[in-house]
Amino acid sequence: MLGDLPVSTDDRVLVDYRTADDAGVFRIDAERALVQTVDFFTPIVDDPIAYGRIAAANALSDVYAMGGRPLTALASVGTRFRIERSSSAMPSPARCIPAASGRMREPDPATR
Repeated sequence: MLGDLPVSTDDRVLVDYRTADDAGVFRIDAERALVQTVDFFTPIVDDPIAYGRIAAANALSDVYAMGGRPLTALASVGTRFRIERSSSAMPSPARCIPAASGRMREPDPATR
C-alpha cells in the first residue's frame, strides 16, 4: 500500500515513509525541522484514561526517538465508550500543548 504513494521530490522532506522510521521530518529552515508522527492502534486496556496515556506516550516516544522535542499533540480516538476526560490522558512530563482532537464514536455492536 505505501508503495503506491507518490514519492516526494521536495528537498525539505528529510525523512518520509520510505525509511520506516518512527516519524516524518520536514525541514522548516536551516536551524529547525518539524517531526511529525501519528499512531492508530486498538485499545490494549479497558480503561479509556489508561489507554489514552499509553497511546500518548507511544506517540511522544516516536518524537523523542527522532531527536525531537514535543511542542504540541493531536489526538484522534475511535471508541465504543464515552470519553469524559480525554485531555487528562496527556502525560504531563512531556509538557506539550494539546492542539486538537478528533473523536469518532463507533456504534455499540450490541445495539445493531
